Amino acid sequence: KAAEGKNTGVAIAMFPGGSYTSENFSVSLAKWYASQGITAALVKYRLPNGGHYEATLEDAMGAVRYLRTRTDLGIDPAEVGVQGNSAGGHLATWVSNAMPDGEKPAFAIPHYGWFDLENSHSKAQFKALIQLLGKRYTLQDTIDLSTWRMVNENTPPTLLLLCHDDALVSSEDAAKYYEQLVAHGVKASMHIFPFGGHSVKKHTAEYEPLVLDWLRYLGFIDEK
Repeated sequence: KAAEGKNTGVAIAMFPGGSYTSENFSVSLAKWYASQGITAALVKYRLPNGGHYEATLEDAMGAVRYLRTRTDLGIDPAEVGVQGNSAGGHLATWVSNAMPDGEKPAFAIPHYGWFDLENSHSKAQFKALIQLLGKRYTLQDTIDLSTWRMVNENTPPTLLLLCHDDALVSSEDAAKYYEQLVAHGVKASMHIFPFGGHSVKKHTAEYEPLVLDWLRYLGFIDEK
């Protein structure tokens, strides 16, 4: 819940990473959002368990819809965004594009997300593919769920945060997503830290102001 006396009306559904095999919740980040007057909900979604990804997507979209109903918490239904780490970053961008127009999140902030399933290159990615699509997945399956291919003019404004030396998800994934956002006229920003691996924790002091500046730019929180 947003800190007392600081509520901005903004809320964010946070999707944990874990290669679609587990869920690693970022409690510290949620607490930071709350301290900034942003209601943060850690979303426990159903794992796909070898191809049942419709349930995962349904839960993620349901979280966005649910937060919009919680006006009792001071949430503005028009200011509900999504955030996710790794596989959760994939889910955040999936929700950003799969929800019907008029229901899409107000913004997205994926951290070191996995957007290009067809060009997976790490063991963690192949493991996630099996969890997401099942053991008999096809190339077309990976193309269909590559979120960089889903971007359109109604995709919400997106801030991409990642590290250049990420050995699990290539920074080229984010570059593809960013290029599509720009090509479709969507407000977009991307920050690639030079080191830090598959995380941005080493850059907390830098990315927190970036997030706040992004939300100010979009008009969701007031200028200082």
